[in-house]
Order: sequence, then structure tokens, then C-alpha cells
Amino acid sequence: MLDVLFPPRCAGCRTFCRQLFCDKCVYTILKIRPPYCSICAEPFDALAYHDPLCRSCREAKTNFDCARAAWLYEGATRAAIHRLKYDGKSALAARLAPVLSHTIRADDTLNSICFDCIAPVPLHKRRERKRGFNQSELLARSLAQELEVPFGNALQRTRATPPQVGLNLKERQSNVRGAFTITPGFTSPPNAHVLLVDDVFTTGATLRECATVLKKAGAKSVCAVTIARQSAPDFQNNFEPDDLNWLTP
Repeated sequence: MLDVLFPPRCAGCRTFCRQLFCDKCVYTILKIRPPYCSICAEPFDALAYHDPLCRSCREAKTNFDCARAAWLYEGATRAAIHRLKYDGKSALAARLAPVLSHTIRADDTLNSICFDCIAPVPLHKRRERKRGFNQSELLARSLAQELEVPFGNALQRTRATPPQVGLNLKERQSNVRGAFTITPGFTSPPNAHVLLVDDVFTTGATLRECATVLKKAGAKSVCAVTIARQSAPDFQNNFEPDDLNWLTP
């Protein structure tokens, strides 16, 4: 009855289909493949880099322990995330959550950790009121239900930062420095393993700042998972098509 009243649509182009993406859009879904940084999964040229860490992760003093993204932030993936964030299609969060859980189970590092809490990257209250929801929180709540791990709004954004679009790594780090604190009243187990959830990994500046705050509060490890990540054009060959055969309608 729901399908009759609200026919399911492709998350990318909005054509009618029961799958997350239609047959046309699915060919634009690209997943990352090695070689990439063992911490943040930033792709690199194996012939040019012999260190398992990218430059950002080598230079960072306090940050997340591991971050993974499902897909490249292009094509239908970009369209789906834009519909979720800017077109008010909040129901897409529940449809995209299985993508996050699959990414976790398929990764040896993330799958080996027993997480104590799943927490979203917070929006500032003013921006969340304007948008109507925090897309990262919707993703995190759905993921927590699927993995049967406690959900927690561990962090709050205390400073409204300008958009990160167009900023380089250092500018992004400066932009979010001191913008997050632990949510008053939030408690987690001592030495907790926390999983951060966000929609897109760009430079990792926001996730690093969140991880810094969580570790200062006593977290033993902080990992992150996102739907997509941006990548330099030089490393587009590090991505391959994802046929989504593992994803049921």
C-alpha cells in the first residue's frame, strides 16, 4: 500500500525503481580500492608512496584512529547526498544506513572493533533549525539500530562555523578548531570505542576535531564512517564500480 501511495524512487535521479539506485545511476557508484592510507583511506599512488599513511595522518597529533567511506563523492552518490541534505529528503537516511553497515563489515579494521557508542557529527543549532534535521544524526540513528549499538549525541557544536566549501586543509582545521564540546549530561563507558558518522569525508578536518574532543573526554578509540569521500582527480583510478549486488531492495 505504501509503495502504491509513495512509489519508491532512485536516490540519484528520482526515477521510479525499488532499488536504492536505478540501473543507469548504479554505474556511477564507485567504491575505493587499495592502495590507500591505512588510517583515513586517502588514495595514493603505490609507486610514489611507500608509507602506509598519507601526509595529513602523519602530521596529525590527535585524531581519529580509522576512517572509511563507502563511495566516491561523484555521480549518483553526490546527487543522493544533496537530496538528503538540501532537498529535505530525510527518508533517504534510513535507505543509506545499510551502505554504512556494509562498509564496516567489509573492512577488517572497523569490523574488528566492538563499538560502545555511535555518535553523529553535530550541526550548529541554528543551521539544524534551518535545515530541519541533522543528516548525520539520522544516518547514525539508523546505523545504530542496524548494528544494535547504543546511539549517543556525544558532541555539540558550540560555534557556528562558515561553510567548509572552498577551504584548504589548514583553513578547514582552523575553521573548526574549538567548535565542538561534549554534550552536557552525556556519559559513555570508560575507555569507550566511539564510531563517528558523517555524510562526506573531504579533508577530515571536522572528524579530526571531533575525535580530539572525544579522546580528551576519555574515549579509548574514535573511528569514523561516511557515505562518501572526495578525492583528487589524480587518484580516480583508485575507485571501481560497485554493482550493489549485496544491497537488497
